[in-house]
Amino acid sequence: MERPDPDRLRALLDDLRVWARDLPAQGSDRYGLICAGLAEDPDRASLLLLARPGFQNPLILLAAVHHLLLAGERHPLAAYYGTRVGETARPPDEGLYPAFAAFVDAHHARLAGLVATRTTQTNEARRTVVTLPAFGIVARAADAPLALLEVGASAGLNLLVDRYAFRIGAAQAGSQGSPARFTCDVEGALWPPVPPRVDVAWRIGLDLNPLEVRDPDTRAWLRALVWPEHPDRLAMLDAALEVARRDPPLVLRGDLVDDLAPLAARAPQDAALTVVATWTLAYLEADRRRAFVARLGELAADAQRSVWLVAGEAESVLASLGVGIGRMPADGFGPSTLSLHRFDPGGGHDHALLAHAHPHGRWIRWLDAATAADPPA
Repeated sequence: MERPDPDRLRALLDDLRVWARDLPAQGSDRYGLICAGLAEDPDRASLLLLARPGFQNPLILLAAVHHLLLAGERHPLAAYYGTRVGETARPPDEGLYPAFAAFVDAHHARLAGLVATRTTQTNEARRTVVTLPAFGIVARAADAPLALLEVGASAGLNLLVDRYAFRIGAAQAGSQGSPARFTCDVEGALWPPVPPRVDVAWRIGLDLNPLEVRDPDTRAWLRALVWPEHPDRLAMLDAALEVARRDPPLVLRGDLVDDLAPLAARAPQDAALTVVATWTLAYLEADRRRAFVARLGELAADAQRSVWLVAGEAESVLASLGVGIGRMPADGFGPSTLSLHRFDPGGGHDHALLAHAHPHGRWIRWLDAATAADPPA
């Protein structure tokens, strides 16, 4: 490996310190501790500079290591991974980073290959518990079924919202006979407007690197993207993959700005065209995010139909879209949000921050009083 550019490496190490601070709050003390170690270990951290543009963050290396461990690679590091050893997993301690560093050294060439060729395409199907209320709002406003177009769709699991079972707070929704069952706690004083079901008339995904759910290597990589403390997420992923394998969603290769219009043109006219982005825009530069928003307005004008955007992104990403909602935190990404955007044919548009949510769908805190549901009896 060539000697890394000092400025790029310095920026990477600074980013790792932010990840080390934020990951425990998002649910992974282990990955937080590993990131703290990498931030002081430029030789091993520089592996991340092999990743594709937009993916030079610790999650790609962490997933590559997890991929080898889940494949059965024997090493003391495995003892820290609940996804590998279950409830006997060793808690994060002073031995974790040395074990991680030793694993990286032992498998350097294989890890470098994975980091350089893979992407962090987490297909967190449980995020549908967060997008479901927004889908209900769109369906009611349009009085029509949904035509879903997901950008950054990965394997397309989040397109199957009508095939999953949900319990959000006290509300049950979806297909209750589904093997994929997702729960979500409700926090705060307002209640999300959970629709009993959503009707999906059409669905398609767009991704720079579409994943095929019937391919064993694809399933193995998606499993590796789950964090080691979360065997429950691994079980939910496996259930969603089983649902998808029966009737896989169509995910096509393309860019979310350049290739959006021809795909949107396929959507049936009698359905509400609803574009979905969940932790996808975070991987784009701010000007590209704004280009995506502008393209949605152009779609509405060209097709003479309203276009909706349901977005689950960090609040800093939401603030960068230039639509007047969200705020830029002092540092880091800020909380995960659910927002709803409507672009009308005549150039009108409307944007609303609906909720804060856990990035993996563990809880939702509804913020929008205008759309909140009555509290359960």
